[in-house]
Amino acid sequence: MDQHTSFINDFWSAMLGGRVDIPRNEGYLNYVRSLPCAVTGRTRLVTAHHLVGHGLKGMGEKTSDFLSFPLVYDLHLPMYPEGLHRLGHKEWERRYGDQRVFVMQTLVRAIHDGVLNAR
Repeated sequence: MDQHTSFINDFWSAMLGGRVDIPRNEGYLNYVRSLPCAVTGRTRLVTAHHLVGHGLKGMGEKTSDFLSFPLVYDLHLPMYPEGLHRLGHKEWERRYGDQRVFVMQTLVRAIHDGVLNAR
C-alpha cells in the first residue's frame, strides 16, 4: 500500500469510525450533478455517484450524499460496458482511479465554491 492510499484509508476510518445516521442532502446532490465529470471533464449527462465498495454503508443502503462525485452516465450505469455498476468497483478503480480521491476532490471544490462551510 503506497503512502497516498494509506492516507485515504486513514481519512475514511477517522471520518466514519462509528455508526451514524447517513446524511442526505438533495441540494448537495444537485450541486454535484452540476459539476463536470470527475473522470472525463464532460458536462452533459452527469449524475451524482455515491461511493461504493469501501465498507462505508450498511446492507441495502447508499453512502452519505456527501460521499458522492460527478460521473457521466456511461461510466456509471450498468447498461454501459465501462459503467462502474457493471465492471464492479475494483476493476473500475483499476481503470479510472480511486473513487475516494474523486469524493475528496468534490468536497474540496464544494468548500471552495461556498456550497459547504468548512468552519
